[in-house]
Parts: sequence; C-alpha cells; structure tokens
Amino acid sequence: MARWRMVQSATAPFIHITSSVSMHLLIAAVTALSSSVSASGWTNSTDVIRVVQFSNSLVPPLFNHYSRGRDNLVLAPFGVATNVAMMLEGLQGRAAEEVTALFRLQAKEVRQQLRRGFKMIFDTFGDDSDGDFAGSYNKASVTSSRVMPSSYINRLSKYYQANVTTMRSENSNNSLTDILELRSDTGIISHWKDYQKLATYTYLSYQPSAPFTKADGSIVHVPMIPQTGMFKIGYVPQLKCLAAELMFETDKVSMLIMMPDDVNGSELMIERLSKENFLDILDSLGYQDTEVLLPQLAAFTNGLDLEPFFKKLGVKAAFNQTVSGSADNNNKTSSKSRDHASKSPTFTLVSMKQNAYFSMSFITINSVGSVGTKLGIRPSASRQKRGIATKVVFDKPFVFFVYNKLTGLILLAGKITNPTQVPSTS
Repeated sequence: MARWRMVQSATAPFIHITSSVSMHLLIAAVTALSSSVSASGWTNSTDVIRVVQFSNSLVPPLFNHYSRGRDNLVLAPFGVATNVAMMLEGLQGRAAEEVTALFRLQAKEVRQQLRRGFKMIFDTFGDDSDGDFAGSYNKASVTSSRVMPSSYINRLSKYYQANVTTMRSENSNNSLTDILELRSDTGIISHWKDYQKLATYTYLSYQPSAPFTKADGSIVHVPMIPQTGMFKIGYVPQLKCLAAELMFETDKVSMLIMMPDDVNGSELMIERLSKENFLDILDSLGYQDTEVLLPQLAAFTNGLDLEPFFKKLGVKAAFNQTVSGSADNNNKTSSKSRDHASKSPTFTLVSMKQNAYFSMSFITINSVGSVGTKLGIRPSASRQKRGIATKVVFDKPFVFFVYNKLTGLILLAGKITNPTQVPSTS
C-alpha cells in the first residue's frame, strides 16, 4: 500500500460482513491488485482509488457466494460495483439506507467521489486499437408511469456510460413506481502479447490434446495454447501454488494466474490470499524466459442473477418494494397520502444481472491450425523452435485475476477446474 500513502487518511467504502473468513478475504481484495496504482496522473486520484477499493472489496463475497458447486466461474466485480452505484442513483428511504449502510457510503462526499471515479475509469475504456479491448458496458431499463426526469437519465449516462432505455406504463392507482432493470457486460477480447511475432512458434508448440487433471482427480484432454517470453513467474510457498503474470496485446490489463499444488486447493488458496498482499506476491516473482502452456478456452458467465447475492448481504428493500403496499393498506390510504405518494415515486429493482467473458486463446477460440494456414505454415515444414530456459504447464485447476495495470482495478476474477465445461450459463 506504499503507493497509496497520499490518500490513506480517506475512509474507504467497503462491505460490512460479520463472517471472519469473509472479512479476511475482503481485506485481501482491497489491498491486493489495487496496490499497483500508479504514482502519477489520474490513477492517483482519490476518486479513482475509492472506486478501486469499493469494487475490489466485492471479490471475496462474490467468490464466497457463487464459487461453491461450480466447476468454472468468471466474475466481474467492477460490473457489480457499477450496478450498485447506478442502483443508488434512484433509491430512496429504507432501500437507499440498506445499501449505503452495507457499503458505508452514507457520507455525501463519498457518493460524489465515486461518481467522478467511475466516470474517469469509464473514459479510459475503448481506447484500444486493432480490436483488442478490455472494459465494461452497462445497460439500464426503466419502466415508469411518469416522465422520467432528465437528471436521473443524464447521471446514468454521464458517470457510468449506461445505455438507458425508458418505457411508459399505466398505473392502476395514484402512486408511482419506477421499475429498474440493470445489466453489466464486462470482459476482455484481446490477443496474447506479441502474438504476431510469435505466430510460427505458437503454431509449432500448440498442443491439440494435452492432459488436464480436474478437481476430482480425473483427467481430461484439452488443447493447450503456448506463450513464450520474459514472464514474472515462480512458486509461492506460503500459498503452495505456482503463480505467473501474463500479458495481453492491450497494454491496459494483465492476468495473475495461480495454480495450487492440490487439485482441490482453489477454495483454500483464495482463503489464504487473505493473509497475503498481491503486490508482495508479484514482487516475489522473478522474470524468466519461459514457455507457458494454458488450456485453450473461452470462459463466460451469462445472465448471472445478482439478486440472491445482494439479498444475502442484507439488501432487500430495493427488490421488495411495491407500488403502494398491501391491498389493506391501499384501502386505508387517504387521498392526501396518495397524492403525496404520487409525488414521491418508488424505485423497485426487478432485475440485476451480469455477463462476464474472457478468452484464453491465441487468436480467437478457433483452432490455431487455421492461423497457421493463413500464415503459410505447414506441419511438415522443417523448423526449429528457439531454446527456452523453463517450461510451465497450467494443467490443474487454477484461479485468475484480470486487472488494470494502472489502477489495480480487478475487472475479472475466476477459477477454472474443468476446461471442457466452458463456456457456460449462470
């Protein structure tokens, strides 16, 4: 956290969780990859740092809620954080109090800082060239019996770059309700670093069928994609895992991938990470001229329902509000109170879903053989692969984090225990 000393006095928003394990994980996520914040430019902004802390703090509870019972998982904590912020823009009363208390966002200045921080981060997305991209896209749909105020729509568009659609509906009583649906799409579509320079090597080293040991000890055969170059890689004894930092063609993100010794060790390793700082882990890794082999796969989570997750954390009123209460209360409501209700519309969140995607492929999820054909490389060609000092194969379950190198913002977090089972739905 040394690079954050200029703003350590600021109170960081985070989730208040009673579970000791979750709290340890929370501390790890907040202090982890976010430690790589640059000491200059907009990345040193207090506003950006608040967003990074807030977003990264969601990693532990998200893993805790969705990981068990799934062979593979990819989550987008930044997409979830953005949905929370957009949700807060419309909530009032008890519903708003539940959210602000959970994430400790009661202070007005904190909300303003988050707005500015989100805007600064979103403004950096979409600048990549040649089709390589890492970022997030948001959509908000509002159904209301009133004309939506432009200020609300403008806030969603300005600070969160959300595509907002509004629909008018007829109401059967005198009160108003705004039905809100939120969706986020976060992911990375990028080649591996220097893929064009290494096309021949990749083609010659590609393994169409290699063994991968699953969490239950059984073995499946999957294609393996090679990377070669100078990577930060090494064994982390305190976590009992092999760790490597891999680069993408887009220079905004990197991936930290960790493979525990135990094929069933993914969950335990995530728990152990609470005692470690990601910066310390990365700093402990030395650069080596290495060939790294990874399963060829495209992992995504489609339509992940976030409502059960937030309800488990205590956010209930936002999902349970009704137009004007129960039928009995409606019968007893005076015309005066109804008139008041009509002037104070209630937001009801009926849907909050997430899509997250990540590709571990050379070009796309297509066969590398097709790439070799386009390059004029023939299998029978007599070619020599250059010498490599070490060779590492990720052939057991592993955990990965895709993060922004300038801010430490975790865009994607996931685990792979069975590469043959992706992509998958929620």
